[in-house]
Amino acid sequence: MSSSPVPPLYVITEAARFGRSKVVDAIERAAGGGLSRVLVREPELSAKEIESFADEILSTADVEIVIGVRPGDGGDARAEVVARRRWRGVHVGGGGPSYCERVRSLVGTDRLVGYSAHSTDDALAAQARGANYVSLSPVFAPRSHPTALEPLGIEGLREACSRIEVPIYALGGISGENLAAVRSAGAAGVAVITEVIDAADPAEAARKLSSIR
Repeated sequence: MSSSPVPPLYVITEAARFGRSKVVDAIERAAGGGLSRVLVREPELSAKEIESFADEILSTADVEIVIGVRPGDGGDARAEVVARRRWRGVHVGGGGPSYCERVRSLVGTDRLVGYSAHSTDDALAAQARGANYVSLSPVFAPRSHPTALEPLGIEGLREACSRIEVPIYALGGISGENLAAVRSAGAAGVAVITEVIDAADPAEAARKLSSIR
């Protein structure tokens, strides 16, 4: 898999909800529809277990692997796996933007560091600490799980895109129906869980979602 700095779509795994076999199968099929990057999040897994799960995904799909990390939850160990395996990068999903600097020191300058932001200010702070991209959520009400966070909406996404230099991925309630609005707001791409993992046709879902560009 040749690295693309900003693919139009990445899929987030949620094996605890869907089961490992369904996630692996959906990613394999979605890769046939153009999916090129997968965020293996799975916060309940150890570094060794998440490495094994990522290898399972890679055994059937030609995709880039990004591993979810957070401080105090085995994040450093996960980042060390990424550095050792030369995977595409890490994605900070908790603990604040300052952790971006810590994991950068572990994975090196040639790996990606992503960050899960929930506001423009949060995203700006991550950018200042070296994040290569941010996911901004929830843009719409998520389908995968309830959240106490108020959806930012298209205008919230548009504001963030106008103020932040690194690529922004829209996350939360993304579907083919709102893809055009997300594109017009300036998002570099979209990140999804349910829309691909639970799709009747993951390849077609990936093709449709990748058409944001």
